[in-house]
Amino acid sequence: MAMTPDELRRAWWIDFSGEDSMDACSATRREWYQQLFEEIFEDNFGLWQRACESGRDEKDKQRWKINALSGRRYAYHLDLFRFLGRLLGRALIDGSLVPFLEAHVYKLLLGWPITFEDLNSADEEIYKNLRTGLDMGDEIEEFSLNFSTPADNLGRGTDVEFMAGGSSVHVNADNFPEWLEGHLKYSLYGRVKAQLDELLLGFSEVVPIPILLVFVPKEFEKLLS
Repeated sequence: MAMTPDELRRAWWIDFSGEDSMDACSATRREWYQQLFEEIFEDNFGLWQRACESGRDEKDKQRWKINALSGRRYAYHLDLFRFLGRLLGRALIDGSLVPFLEAHVYKLLLGWPITFEDLNSADEEIYKNLRTGLDMGDEIEEFSLNFSTPADNLGRGTDVEFMAGGSSVHVNADNFPEWLEGHLKYSLYGRVKAQLDELLLGFSEVVPIPILLVFVPKEFEKLLS
């Protein structure tokens, strides 16, 4: 973490200890990234989890989502996400592919806002349930919802409020769209905000975001993954 952004952008020579590599600029580098990503994007490592089936596209790519409880495994988990952000940026410079992330993460890396449709690719079942609520009208009050949602804070059950005093604000047909927006922001960003912020910060330290603004998220995903 001590390297400066300028040092992170310089050409790297990667070699394996004990091996006489004459191809450290291509094959060895790809192998190095592959081994690192296989270790980091492994269920038991604790930073990432396999996304649900709706997070897989027509080519059956396995996508990964941030583990909201990564801090349970490592007290320094945010440093690891900062490092991983830098690693993703460096992989982009070196032309090495990285594992597929949830689709909305590419939008966040580019500074694009997330939308309700992004929830469909992350969790189709929740998306369908919430979309049904848009057509329920006054019947939505029968569910006794309020502007909060249960959250697991390192094993301690807590409620996260979408607004100040949200647990006391009941959901009705008039404020349901506002509740939906709060639920969306928490589901895709708020529940892993600390980890995502470090990931984005690390990435931007290597790759200045303005030079990527010529890409739309789908193009950026193909470029990175």
